[in-house]
Amino acid sequence: MRVRAARSLVLAIDLQDKLLAMLGDERKETLLHNVRRFLNSAKALELPILLSAQYPKGLGAIDPSLHDFGPTFEKTEFSCHANPALRNALRSRVDRRQICLLGVETHICVLQTALDLQAQGWQVLVAIDAVASRELRQSEWALERLRHAGVILSSTESIFYEWMEDAADPRFRQLAPAWR
Repeated sequence: MRVRAARSLVLAIDLQDKLLAMLGDERKETLLHNVRRFLNSAKALELPILLSAQYPKGLGAIDPSLHDFGPTFEKTEFSCHANPALRNALRSRVDRRQICLLGVETHICVLQTALDLQAQGWQVLVAIDAVASRELRQSEWALERLRHAGVILSSTESIFYEWMEDAADPRFRQLAPAWR
């Protein structure tokens, strides 16, 4: 399956203070760098971006650097698809059936969201360098399970270049330096 910008949307899952803090400083900064670069490109290409926040009263707010990328849906469900407001927001985008997932934690909310969306007919991609779990092994096991379930695993850079399709696109010159 080729990834097309015109058919894609992005869902950033639970990139919240307390969940990010559990990763440790180095992993957190690497993850946020990859997430911001990916979301900046998606925004420049005018892709819809949605964010979720798992129980913000207990887990804190979305990282402040991500607030302006799109609407945030508060939830208690582990699967974003199980949240009625978020599910309706996704369903309203009938023109976009490819969904790129990123966020935390890979083995909980990312995994359940990916499997539920795939079961509903979405073409699901997980940006493997923009997801994480507290324990690295948990993330690895979840990605292996997703691969066996037929979810597409790809890097943020690879997805970006598929979205661009052509170096002659004037937006490419603007966005490419972030990927070098």
